[in-house]
Amino acid sequence: MKKTTLLILIFLNVQIYAQIKFENGYLVDNFGVRKNCLIKNMDWAKNPEEFEYKLSENGEIQKGNLLNVNEFGTDEGNKYIKMVFDFDKSTDIASKLSNNGTPEFAIKTGYLKVLIEGKINLYVYNSGGIARYYVIKEGEMLETLVYKKYRVSELRYKENNMFRNQLWNLVKDNDFKLKEIEKLSYNYNEISKLILKYNQQNSNLVMDNTNKSKSILNLYAKTGLNSSSLELSNPVVNGNYKYENATSIYLGLEAEFILGINKNKWALLIDPSFSSFKGTVKNANGEPQSIIDYSSIDIPIGIRYNMYINENSRVFINTFYMFDFPTKLDAKLKTSQGFIEFNDLKWQGSTTDYEPIFGLGYNYKNKLSAEVRYCFNNDLLNRLRFYDTKYSTLSIILGYRIFQSNKRK
Repeated sequence: MKKTTLLILIFLNVQIYAQIKFENGYLVDNFGVRKNCLIKNMDWAKNPEEFEYKLSENGEIQKGNLLNVNEFGTDEGNKYIKMVFDFDKSTDIASKLSNNGTPEFAIKTGYLKVLIEGKINLYVYNSGGIARYYVIKEGEMLETLVYKKYRVSELRYKENNMFRNQLWNLVKDNDFKLKEIEKLSYNYNEISKLILKYNQQNSNLVMDNTNKSKSILNLYAKTGLNSSSLELSNPVVNGNYKYENATSIYLGLEAEFILGINKNKWALLIDPSFSSFKGTVKNANGEPQSIIDYSSIDIPIGIRYNMYINENSRVFINTFYMFDFPTKLDAKLKTSQGFIEFNDLKWQGSTTDYEPIFGLGYNYKNKLSAEVRYCFNNDLLNRLRFYDTKYSTLSIILGYRIFQSNKRK
């Protein structure tokens, strides 16, 4: 528990340090006056109602909000405009679907995020996991793109896809085919792709904020050292065996898929590796009381949060769920009733009661990485009655990138 708390505290301190970052940007106040400023980057998962800014590097931190700022943005492409719009509160959660296809509109004043500017502008408003899209065609009014999923029976639902007709009416004056619209999904990728195509055909693309982040797949060859401890007990026969820490070589291959969202801060991981443990417990006379020989193929699957220090450096934290497949598990235990042997327990399969695995590391230029990882107390004999094992590992891991796809431009 102490080690868990320490890891969490380290993460929070690093995260707080990494997030306090002001970027070059601007704001437009209620009088239409534009001011260059530094805006605090909060990587808003949903549309903000306020933000912090400074007029100079050493200036006082001020707050902008819906009462005093009409528009703000950063040089990296984030741009928000205050508007009055209809927001559909309907949910897509199956258990909460309504029984009719009429949107549940509420009039809202908020900052819409600008995705595309041109002959057709595209905006999005994210709130509590709900994303709604809005468009303005040159010379026209803001239009809410309508989509709603609703229930028609206990096991069936339908969709109100009115947004397809709305988009068709917007783009049909160009060389578009109805079949390009009639199967369109209500999501960021498909809607933005259509409007980008329309604006490009009209040579009227002013801003494209749809591809500022790109997904990346990195493959790393990894090596390092494991320091493992093991304690085995059986209360029925009053047996308790604590093995000395054992050191082994870490060998693995990590696939890191950096998601093209939230400024590439989130990644999915799969990190197969080989691990082993050999240990002996002796009594005061030097006689073996317990011998264990364990090895397995480990396949941790998890997520990573990246905190970028600059263009070349990032600090990251991982958390995993482990699937392990023992290749060998032999044990010999001396109890009050004599020796008990377990030989070649490959049938055990993947354990299912793993405690969390955490890692904290550093990456340089997406090329070199170093990580400290801790795997908490795990039960190697979780399918054998009366036996309990606490197996934990502290790893120091170095990685070298051997492959990268879809590199950022």
